[in-house]
Amino acid sequence: MDPDRDDAVRLRRGDLAGLTGLMGRHQEKVFRYLVRLLGDETVAEDVFQQTWLRAAERIARYDASRPFAPWLLAVARNLALDHLRRYRPESLDDGEGAAAPTGASTSRANPSRALRAANGASAWPPRSPISPPTTARSWPCGSRKTWPCTSWRASSASPCRR
Repeated sequence: MDPDRDDAVRLRRGDLAGLTGLMGRHQEKVFRYLVRLLGDETVAEDVFQQTWLRAAERIARYDASRPFAPWLLAVARNLALDHLRRYRPESLDDGEGAAAPTGASTSRANPSRALRAANGASAWPPRSPISPPTTARSWPCGSRKTWPCTSWRASSASPCRR
């Protein structure tokens, strides 16, 4: 049996030496992961502490037949995402530097940049709204008009007429 599983079993029995062993092996990896997800070292420290508390509280849910590190990183990721949902990410448009807590009315707002970064997707370049092309293009009827076609007729089989 590997030392992570041994320490997890010890922690499950209530022995805090198991938590000490797990923290000694995984604290750097978890902290770096959280700093990368959250982008702020002080916030990452808070979530780091919450991660170890949650891991100690919910060690009974850990399946000892599986590796410990992915389970622990999943706990850290879920707490980081919870934090990102509660706090708005900084906007490049605002002059304010601190993130403000969201109210009940904005709790469903999508902090997309931070969530994309947390899920591993690139937050740069920012997405721009899709705009239709403004150059001339060929339509099925053969005309070359700019988008949108101003001669659209709903009753016509062809979207354009010359």
